[in-house]
Amino acid sequence: CEQGNHRLGGSSAAPMAEADEHGTRDPVQAPRRGTKRRVKRSSFVAKIAIDPNEDPSTYFRDVEAQAHCAHYARLFNSYQPPRAVRFVKAWILELVERQGRPLCAIERFISGPYKKHNNNYGYVSEDERNTPQAFSHFTYEASAHTMLVVDIQGVGDCYTDPQLHTLNQDEFGKGNLGIRGFQKFLATHHCNRICRYLKLPPVNPRYTMEGTIPNNPFMPATKINRSHFQEGHYFESTPALRQLVQAKARRRKGGRREAMQEATEDEHDSFLQSYLWDTRDTSSGMCSFSICACTLL
Repeated sequence: CEQGNHRLGGSSAAPMAEADEHGTRDPVQAPRRGTKRRVKRSSFVAKIAIDPNEDPSTYFRDVEAQAHCAHYARLFNSYQPPRAVRFVKAWILELVERQGRPLCAIERFISGPYKKHNNNYGYVSEDERNTPQAFSHFTYEASAHTMLVVDIQGVGDCYTDPQLHTLNQDEFGKGNLGIRGFQKFLATHHCNRICRYLKLPPVNPRYTMEGTIPNNPFMPATKINRSHFQEGHYFESTPALRQLVQAKARRRKGGRREAMQEATEDEHDSFLQSYLWDTRDTSSGMCSFSICACTLL
């Protein structure tokens, strides 16, 4: 399920990053601050809502969903499958010099052949790689049948733009089909040798010798640990989101100047410092992204 109300883009001073029909993306170059030594340049993909009145919490929840997936990727990798998986890190920027100070979500550009392995409605790619299909099945079992990660896509086993199905269908966008999404996945999934290695309950098993195969038929652990997926939002009470919502309301009433001041009072107390990927390796404050002044929230 594509994010229909978003487009890929950068600042007005930089080239846009667009997705073609195959999902390949052109990067937006973002220079890093550094010393006089030669500094390596990194490429990013930026996403901004077409609707200027988009609810700011949408960006926070999209990043939250990707963080949930990264958590399950770490759990998957802890059982030492033949190939580890990961999700790209994501951040939120406030473009402070643009009218209305809009938000945009950014993530690192991943170079290489971009492929979609499954979607949120039971589609499975023709090559049906073992690792991405087994990872989706793993999330369903590790969450005790309360959540499922689908729409697995990316380069190799570095993924991005996932979709979550949950028992509470109200969360994680319109692509969350709830129990119907579970049923669609299970109807087309074929357990492979990685599913068997993880000792997942067999679903339409097809244990061929094709694709990635573990060295051992089964993992050392007796079974995977299961726990119910926690759907509570981490960002709703953060100062950064509260300030943005308040600033948006004030701008609508004509108090744009006052709202802008309120939205920047506590730049140091950002949601990234409260919760993001459990690494706490980012910092807030003013930065330059593609020659566009912005605040890393």
